[in-house]
Formats: sequence, C-alpha cells, structure tokens
Amino acid sequence: MYKQMKPLLLILTFQSLSGCVTSISTQTYLPDGDKGWGVNCSYNFSSWNECYKEAGQKCGEAGYEIIEKNEKPFLKGNGILTYERNMLIKCKPRASEINMKDQNK
Repeated sequence: MYKQMKPLLLILTFQSLSGCVTSISTQTYLPDGDKGWGVNCSYNFSSWNECYKEAGQKCGEAGYEIIEKNEKPFLKGNGILTYERNMLIKCKPRASEINMKDQNK
C-alpha cells in the first residue's frame, strides 16, 4: 500500500511546502459502505472554512453531512502553532437521484 501512496505523498508534500494547497480531499468508503470523502485542510494558515469549501465543491448543491470532524494543534518546525484539520463527509443525494428512487418504488 505504501508504494501506491508514495507518489501522492510526494505531491502533497511539495504542494504544502509551496503554500498553494489549502485543502485536499480523497474519496473513501464510509463504515456503512457508502462512498464519502476525507477532507484535509491542515496547510499554511488554513481554517475550517477551507474544509467546508472543499466539501461543497465535492458535493455540489445537494450539500453534505459531516460524519466526523477532528482538529489537533501542533507546532511547525519554525515554532508557529497551526492545526491539523480533517473531516469525513458524505454527499447528500441530489434531487434527481431522490426522484429516481421514488419512481422505482
């Protein structure tokens, strides 16, 4: 598994050092088997707003449900206090998906 993640880790490290990345999301499976997104917004002076923005971009107008939310303070190498922020989200079904389920009943 490490070999598969190595290229991603290199990209994330480079982007976080350059200060260009504010949030990153990765598709995953939730405990109930549904698809979800892990959102990480732990980069240079980012806030929860960056996580919410990324979640909104992933799920669109239907919105999302926050399954889990974590925040952990840590000191960077230069002594600046920053926060590791992560969310696990599930996109809500779009109106068209709800209508299709109703029609199939």
